Amino acid sequence: MPKKVSAPKKAAVPKNISDSQRYEELCKVAVGKALGIDPTTIVTKQKEEGKTFRRGKPVSHQLDLTWQVEDKLTITKYFADAKLHGRSVEQGFVDKIVGVRDSVGYQKAMIISPNGFTGPVAGSGPGAAGVSP
Repeated sequence: MPKKVSAPKKAAVPKNISDSQRYEELCKVAVGKALGIDPTTIVTKQKEEGKTFRRGKPVSHQLDLTWQVEDKLTITKYFADAKLHGRSVEQGFVDKIVGVRDSVGYQKAMIISPNGFTGPVAGSGPGAAGVSP
């Protein structure tokens, strides 16, 4: 008699390449709508060489979403990390993103999470370390 094979349990928030790509595309639309910019101008999976070094070589960062906003005097560079996982974002990750922002020379960073933030991050007000909940 053959063994009964049961289907694998599905994670609360499935994580594979196609799920991540779909989530990033959804985030592009949401960011575009929130900021009044064309979502097609937002680039996914941008590689940026940082100003920090490891073993004598610049650290390379992969940024989930990048875009820039121009006016008559300035160009402001933004990036977003689209976190698709089953838990809230913790302070340590926010600190890491602030470090990446500084390393790549972008002016603004954003974390997009369907599960919110925990601890001190959840209670911080707009502008804390340049990051708003």
